[in-house]
Amino acid sequence: MSTRVGSRILNTDFIYFNEGAYGTVFVDNAARRVTKLYRRDGNPEDHSRQVFASEWEALAKASENDALHLLVMAPVARVSNYEVVDAEGKNITADFLDDAGLEGALIEGAFRKIGSVDAPNKDEIRAAFQAAGIWHINDASVIQDVEGNITKVIDFGMRDIELEW
Repeated sequence: MSTRVGSRILNTDFIYFNEGAYGTVFVDNAARRVTKLYRRDGNPEDHSRQVFASEWEALAKASENDALHLLVMAPVARVSNYEVVDAEGKNITADFLDDAGLEGALIEGAFRKIGSVDAPNKDEIRAAFQAAGIWHINDASVIQDVEGNITKVIDFGMRDIELEW
């Protein structure tokens, strides 16, 4: 279990929600918003910054795209100058990259990897992202409606960022 469980972003109502490969997600349930802060641990910093830049650019582009904005966590904003404390109040801001955060609308539901779903609109969704110049959606997570159609998409980027050791 992560030592970040129970953490929060100071001077906000964002509390720890979940973690992924690169970021920690905080949620403000009242405002229906999430903040994702990219961490220093686990991967080389340059690689994590490249992944953040790819995801931020793709998310900003999708948020402004007529065919995609309803599928993503729009509206979005970049987040910087944050302080994070753990459950005991200890400052753990150093665990996170400076100026590598994003905020967007809270999307609730059962997420599944896009590669594992059989959705009637999957090819249409992929084509819409690619038409917007967003090419890395193979690792995206999606929510489906009762008919199996993809209705929400998270964790995508402009391109795949290869990890180099």
